[in-house]
Amino acid sequence: MMKKFVLGGVLAVSTLLASQWGIAASLGSDMHILASNYNTFASSNNPKQATLALSQMRAAALDAKKMPPNRVQKDPQQLKAYRAGFDDLVMEIDKTNALVKAGKLAQAKQEGQKILTIRDVNHKKFR
Repeated sequence: MMKKFVLGGVLAVSTLLASQWGIAASLGSDMHILASNYNTFASSNNPKQATLALSQMRAAALDAKKMPPNRVQKDPQQLKAYRAGFDDLVMEIDKTNALVKAGKLAQAKQEGQKILTIRDVNHKKFR
């Protein structure tokens, strides 16, 4: 009886710790997805490939928005700014993707450089 109780407690704590590690790894994964897909988009001459890269960036940005770093979570103003940064990023990805879909890949690449500016501004704030 006591072994089952102890085993249950160990499982509960292990699950909690594993989920916390998963969140941290997932935020890092989202950042990697954003970076690698931006590179794919920027170097692409194929509208389908560019659209796919932008779509994957959008999904990663929306996912990362849900996982602010711990220090950001503790400050409501920083949390609001963190989320607004991702909202700006998603809006810019959508603008860029609309240009690609309209057959304006070269113009989309120029517009897409604003994605890097948004990244740089927000990295200064939250990194």
